[in-house]
Parts: sequence; structure tokens; C-alpha cells
Amino acid sequence: MSTSASATGRRGIPAAAFVEDVQTYLSQLNLDVNSALAFLQERLQQYRVVEMKLLAQQRDLQAKIPDIEKCLDVVATLQAKMGTGEALIADFEVSEGIYSWARVEDMGSVCLWLGANVMLEYSCEEATTLLQKNLENAKASLEVLVADLQFLRDQVTITQYFWEHAEGYILSNSNGCFFLTININIALHLLLLLEYIIGMYINVDFSKVLPLLPSREILDGAEFPGLDYA
Repeated sequence: MSTSASATGRRGIPAAAFVEDVQTYLSQLNLDVNSALAFLQERLQQYRVVEMKLLAQQRDLQAKIPDIEKCLDVVATLQAKMGTGEALIADFEVSEGIYSWARVEDMGSVCLWLGANVMLEYSCEEATTLLQKNLENAKASLEVLVADLQFLRDQVTITQYFWEHAEGYILSNSNGCFFLTININIALHLLLLLEYIIGMYINVDFSKVLPLLPSREILDGAEFPGLDYA
């Protein structure tokens, strides 16, 4: 058995174990296959929940970055107009779908919306510094989120790979007995059908011809020694 390079995971995301031999893995952890499958199912659900949260954060950042860049462009335009003696005529959105225009003559400061019903006034230089810092932080956070999502998807792939191998392990250890049981049941039911047909036409007690043939009542609840029904 080998495990992923990061045994502790990444930023709270648990790493998945890469299992080469299911039997060895189960023996080392003293687990049965059903317990292992239940654990894998729970882990996959945890990964899906984390993925949904990361995707939501990614969407928020992807929407936030263009807004910050737009604010930087506006502040740069105000700085370019300063000292020229020209007023700035600007169209702005009052509410959704409603626009108005404004004549801006004093361009020495701007008000920035910080969120949580907070707005502060800054000089153009201070606003540029703050917005640039926020833009860098947002881009860095987005890069980290992209890396987290890639790591998470790798763990999902590894876990699904283990799941498939565990199911294959179950089938490889039960299919032979399962199909043997099915074949025996089919053969015995065919013999009972043959008994019914022959007895109906020639009025022969088939149980005397084949005394070893079990009755229908016995067959319906029959369990054959040495066969695994799991």
C-alpha cells in the first residue's frame, strides 16, 4: 500500500490514501470491506461539500476582481483630471436599470464602499493604494482556491479509484459461489418442472424415480453447505 504525498492534506482538506492492494489495506487497518466502503462513501460526501464551498468562494472572487479593477480605472481617471480645471461628467447607476449623470469638480478624494454598510473617504492616492492591495489579495486568494480545487479533485479521483477496487475485491471473492448457487437452483427447478410435466402425462411419481430430488418446500428454503451467500 502507498499513500498520497501529503498525509495531512491541504488547508484542512484530508488527503486520500492510494491503495494498491485492497486485502493488504484492510488487514493493516483491521477493517472489513463493508466498513471500508461506508468510510469511502462518507469521505466522498465530505469532499463534495467542500467542493461546493470552494466553488462558491471562487465565483465570489471572480466577480469581485473586475469590480476592483473598475474602481482603479475610475480613480485613475479622477487623478488624470486633477489640475486640468476641467469638470468630470459621469454617468452612474442609481439603482438597477436606473442611471443618472453627475458633474464632478472636486476630484481630490473619493469614497470607497468597504461593505457591511461602511463607506470611507480617501484621497486618490490612498484609494489607489488600498484598491491595488485588495486586488493583489483577491488574485492571490483565487490562485489558492484554484489549487485547492485541483487538490480536492485529485482526492476524489483517488477515492473513487479505491471504491472501484474495493467493489471489484468483493465481486472477485463472491462471484464464484454466487453463480454456483444460482446454477444449482436453476437445475433443481428444472428437474421439478420436468417432474410435473412427466407426472401430468404418464401419471408417474417422479420422486420414486429420483428419490434424492428435494421437495418444493425444501427447495424454496434450501441452503447448500459450503456455499457463501454473502
